[in-house]
Amino acid sequence: MEGGPHVPTRQILRAARSGAFLRGQLIHAWFERVAWLDEGRPAEAALRQVAHELLAVADSTGLDIAEQLRRFFVMLQTPTIAELLSRTHYQDLSQLGFPRAVQEGLGPAPVTPSVQAERGFAVRDGDQLLTGFLDRLVLLQRGSRVVAADILDYKTDAMAAGKPGQLADKVAFYSPQMQAYRRAVAKLTQLPLECILARLVFVEVGIVETVA
Repeated sequence: MEGGPHVPTRQILRAARSGAFLRGQLIHAWFERVAWLDEGRPAEAALRQVAHELLAVADSTGLDIAEQLRRFFVMLQTPTIAELLSRTHYQDLSQLGFPRAVQEGLGPAPVTPSVQAERGFAVRDGDQLLTGFLDRLVLLQRGSRVVAADILDYKTDAMAAGKPGQLADKVAFYSPQMQAYRRAVAKLTQLPLECILARLVFVEVGIVETVA
């Protein structure tokens, strides 16, 4: 659903195993191994094993794993990402970006965040079956009750300097996908849509954008 219902032919016919595609898969697989950064980052040996398994069935020519690991660790050290992937990020619900009415309804009492990586789903969406995987789903609970949710979707898009409208264009492009994710999580959790955040995480540049 990226880009809405109309997809350029070149996007369908492009090589599925291009270098950029494989790198994106690898970065996503590594982020999947991150639980809470304030409790420690994934071990390098474990990440190398992930890379070995992922690339064993693909033509990984030209993909320097050592360099990709270096860049991945730089991403994890980016302040916005380091804060976003930490448990402490969810201590103050008023800072997350929920609508004011939702914040007031949630109240000041603390919540317990739990994280699910690569959360698969298959739900009915109108007269369609909506399927997919969520890069990172954080459920905010009080006791056993889920009171809110946060969907984080990693994007490895590069951002060219001197193009001020580029970020807005990318957010608009991914918006249909993120709205579909919100509807899926609403089905899974029985939460109203306004209690579900959907955020794009542009890991190359450390920018986080909420999709309204």
